[in-house]
Order: sequence, then structure tokens, then C-alpha cells
Amino acid sequence: MKKARLEAIEELIRDRYRSQAAAAAAWGMNDSTLSRILRGERSPDRWLRTIAKKEGLTQEHLHSPALILARSSDPAKRFRFSVSDPEQMLAQLDEWFTDLPTEGPTRQRVVRAVMRVLLDESFQAGVHRPPDSWRFVMNRLEGLLLPTSNRDEALGQVKGGKS
Repeated sequence: MKKARLEAIEELIRDRYRSQAAAAAAWGMNDSTLSRILRGERSPDRWLRTIAKKEGLTQEHLHSPALILARSSDPAKRFRFSVSDPEQMLAQLDEWFTDLPTEGPTRQRVVRAVMRVLLDESFQAGVHRPPDSWRFVMNRLEGLLLPTSNRDEALGQVKGGKS
């Protein structure tokens, strides 16, 4: 367990800070304290809550490095989970996966799969019904709805706005 915590702290330093000194300063600790923690000479337990709070993570994230979603020191680029705003989460995921090939359906499938997992985990087995905002986002991902601007244009054509 201790090793996993150290790996998580090392991953945070590597992904979000330029140096150990920058991470230590951001977390409100001395460089030497962080260095001793990373060498295993000092327990990280006292600092886990502080590090998690400063990074906007839960302590569980620090116990399992694979759960750390953010890959940037810029908070604007971190994935912000908001069950009440699936449009924003979709936009974030779409931006995150811009490096996937645009030829073929790979990118759309990955984004759709992640959104499906988020939906399923947020509204498990009918305990809570997803709001309409989720239905619209998921329908759009499944190709059942056009994006808003295209839908408005299509409705304009049908209602006689354009021919």
C-alpha cells in the first residue's frame, strides 16, 4: 500500500510539476520533507490529505495511481466530473481524445464508451433516473440526434425556412 502511495505522489510530480521543489512548494512542505517521503525515509501519511486537497483529488486517488485522471498542472485541463452537466463532460472528453485518429469511428467510440460508463455508474440499475440532459447527450453520441446547430438548421428546412 505504501508503495502505491509513493507511485501516486511521483506521478503527480511528474505530470503536474516541473520539479520536486515546485510540488513541495505547492503542497506547503519543505523540499527535504518531500525528498525523504519519496525515498521511503518518511511516511507520507501526514501529507496525503493535504496533497489530495491541493490537487483536487480524494485520498483514494493517492492509494491507486491508475485512478488519477488529470495529466496537467493546469486545472482547466483536468477532467471535471459533474453528473448535472453531461454536455461539459462530453466536451472535455472530446478534447481529451483529439489525438486519436479522426479517420474511422475510433474517437467517437472511445468518447461514447467513457460517457456510457459514467452514465451507468452515476445512475445504477434504475435507482435514479438520468435527467433529460443525459438522454440528449447519449442520443447525440448514438447518432440519434444531430448537434444543436445542425438540428436547428434541419428543423428550419422542414418548417419551410429553407428548401
